Amino acid sequence: MLEFPRSAGVIAENEDALRELVWTIEASGGRFRPILARCNYMALQAQMLQRLQELCSIPIRPIVLEQSQTRLDSMLRECCGNDRPSAVTILGLESES
Repeated sequence: MLEFPRSAGVIAENEDALRELVWTIEASGGRFRPILARCNYMALQAQMLQRLQELCSIPIRPIVLEQSQTRLDSMLRECCGNDRPSAVTILGLESES
């Protein structure tokens, strides 16, 4: 497994990126606003998602995209039903189909 960088500079850059992402989510005011964020390491992704939840005042619902799912709209309807979460994270977009 690849180790991800843990230098103070990289940690500070990640924290800055998270704060910008939190600001964007909170400023969206409930409007649909797709935001793509990429993380190079799975272990770091888990840490960043946890930190995002800690920093953001809006609850974020995690959703995992299965490889068999090819449409985001139907997947969101299936996962959320009539519930309209303020924010979601969709994991698994990087998986090969």
